[in-house]
Amino acid sequence: MGKMHVLSTSQWRRILRLAVDKKDCGSLLDVGAGDGAVTQAASSLFSSITATESSFALSWRLWWKGFTAVQTGDIRRASLCKGKYDVVSCLNVLDRVDNPSRLIRDLKASTKPNGRIVLAVVMPFCPAVMTVGGSRPPKERLPIPGCCDGSKRNSWEECVNALVKLVLIPEGLEVVTLSRVPYMSHGDDRKSLYTLDDAILVLKPTAISSWDHRQPCANTSTCDQKLPV
Repeated sequence: MGKMHVLSTSQWRRILRLAVDKKDCGSLLDVGAGDGAVTQAASSLFSSITATESSFALSWRLWWKGFTAVQTGDIRRASLCKGKYDVVSCLNVLDRVDNPSRLIRDLKASTKPNGRIVLAVVMPFCPAVMTVGGSRPPKERLPIPGCCDGSKRNSWEECVNALVKLVLIPEGLEVVTLSRVPYMSHGDDRKSLYTLDDAILVLKPTAISSWDHRQPCANTSTCDQKLPV
């Protein structure tokens, strides 16, 4: 598994709108944490971190790095959806699961009522479930038009807008901040470095999970520039 970079510690602090001297944001649940390299960038900001992975080898690495590691590909079955985490992060996982809508609901169920969800999604949205020897389409496709479905390829902004309006708001999630950052991954024989465009959404749970599509999104701040490392 190649090394990846999504957010630096200062970027974590900025998107969560933390004061420079604030060091304890409480508890973090990182869903699909990989080998923990990305999780480590946020580790100094939290008093406790639980990290999940479906792979035994990666779960062992998370434990070795000092996190509370849970080997699971289903946080609900692992009894983690009890609304006890101050921050729940899910970075570049939504496009790699069979049931992304259920994952979003589980992320919300894991978060405290006044907590935050940090969701990273590569845009344009091109979902694929990784299998032994390749990949396949997910069982559920989110209603994001123009993303690897044979139609006209939509822009980053159009895909993010569809994700927010057609997926997140109906699930009772309000956008607090939106940032566009490079998602960098260690390359291979063909290319030394791969860079994709990530949408980083900080979300807060709302009491109502239904909405009027004619109304604009409220209290949403956008930042389409890359954050300083």
